Amino acid sequence: MLKRCHPIARLGWFLPVLLLGMLLCHPVLSPAALGAGLLCQGMALGAKSCRTTLGFGLPVILLMGGLNLFFNSRGNTVFLYLNDLPLTLESLLYGLSAGCMAVGMAVWLMLLANSLGRSGLLDLFGGLLPGITMILTMLLRFLPLYRR
Repeated sequence: MLKRCHPIARLGWFLPVLLLGMLLCHPVLSPAALGAGLLCQGMALGAKSCRTTLGFGLPVILLMGGLNLFFNSRGNTVFLYLNDLPLTLESLLYGLSAGCMAVGMAVWLMLLANSLGRSGLLDLFGGLLPGITMILTMLLRFLPLYRR
C-alpha cells in the first residue's frame, strides 16, 4: 500500500513512529511498538521474516534486561541480593523495555528501508546530499549480497 505513495509521504508516515519509539522508553509502549512493528513486518514481508527477527531479537531483549539488572540497582522491589548488590524488579523491567525499544526500532527501520528502497532514497535526498545518497544507495545494494 505504501509503495504507491511518494517517498516523502512514506517518510512522513514512518518518521513519527520512529521518533516516538526512540524517545519514549516506557514499559508498556515499547513492547507495544515492537508488537505493532512485528505485525506490520508480518503483513509486508511475511511470517518467515518475523520468525527471523524474533530469533535475533529475543536474545537482545534478554541481554539488555540482564545487563540493566546488574548495572542499575535502583528500585523498591528487591528480589535478590548478589554480593551486597540489590537486584530489583524495576531495573529488570526497564531493561526488558529498553531491549524491546531497540529491537522494535530495528524492525521499524527495516520496514522503512523496505518501503523506500534505493530509488526512494535518491528521490528524497539526491538533490540535497548527492554524495551521501550515493553511498547509502550502494550500501543498500550490497546488503543482500552480504547475506548470501
